[in-house]
Amino acid sequence: MLLLAPLIKHNGFTEEGEWRIIANEPKDPIKFRVGVSYLCPYIELPLLSSKYCESLKTVIVGPNPNLNRAEISLDMFLKSKGFADITLVQSNLPFVNW
Repeated sequence: MLLLAPLIKHNGFTEEGEWRIIANEPKDPIKFRVGVSYLCPYIELPLLSSKYCESLKTVIVGPNPNLNRAEISLDMFLKSKGFADITLVQSNLPFVNW
């Protein structure tokens, strides 16, 4: 089940065109960030470089309780990394805060 669970995604998120990278035994250390209700484990990947993002044209933002702020901050972040020509689109999915 641990191998299959990351591959399952609700159909409502199809518009995201999300990439999922599954690392069963990551070589880099697992880090943690504070989530709303729990600690979220993650590993850092050097994806925001021209080598990896040449085909990145559009980013869907949301769902989020502050969608406009999320879009503005993401736009600022992308521009600070040299990605000025990426279109940001707000998600049509509603934000649900369990």
